Amino acid sequence: MLLAHSSLELLNNELEFRVDQRTLELSLSREHFKFLSDNLPVMIWTATPAGKSDYFNKKWYEYTGMTFEDSMEEQWHKMLHPDDYDLVLKGWADSIKKGTDFHIESRFLRASDQSWRSHLSTALPFKNKEGETTAWFGISIDIEDQKLALIQKDEFISMASHELKTPVTVIKAFSQILNTTLDKNANPKAADFVNRMEKQINKLNKLIIDLLDASKVNAGMIIYEKQPFDFNTMAAEIFCRICRELGRTSLNC
Repeated sequence: MLLAHSSLELLNNELEFRVDQRTLELSLSREHFKFLSDNLPVMIWTATPAGKSDYFNKKWYEYTGMTFEDSMEEQWHKMLHPDDYDLVLKGWADSIKKGTDFHIESRFLRASDQSWRSHLSTALPFKNKEGETTAWFGISIDIEDQKLALIQKDEFISMASHELKTPVTVIKAFSQILNTTLDKNANPKAADFVNRMEKQINKLNKLIIDLLDASKVNAGMIIYEKQPFDFNTMAAEIFCRICRELGRTSLNC
């Protein structure tokens, strides 16, 4: 009887030790996660399987100016732009219902200057072995500066393309005049140079048009036009170019 009591006591002590160790490990793991999330330059948050927020990192409170109590009471909706409110809540509700990843772009109110800034938000469901969602881990990244940079880039491309079109058009006009006034029989070599110049001008003009089309694509205004393309002509041009580089002549060039 005494031996059984002693064995039970040892077993109990071992179990208590394991529980204490596990509790310590969980505590350290939680502190490590908190330290990592608080020192990242993005807003990090977690939620219950039902989608109720249960954690926000330091960046969240700095950015939104909200208190811990307001955040936990689901008051984070207030920081959403009114035009994005319904879309975000609907998308979030659908992800919770289906247990699928949540991805959306929306505008958040920055407390420091009361400005609306675009954010890319993502939330992933953490699931157990049975495939049931046990938690949600989310992140929201401020992409306003990147979007402005892209807009400025498109504006620069558009402006540069328009500025390039004028001198290229003038050069093309003078080359055409030169082509029509040149005595090709008296100076066939010069005529060949003029023809090559016109081809390069046309290529340059095509590049400028492509740049303008690229800016139109980003603005959603592109109109596709089908045009025939002669591969034989392209192959002939490449062949003649190779011949010139090798110092050889060909009847086809």
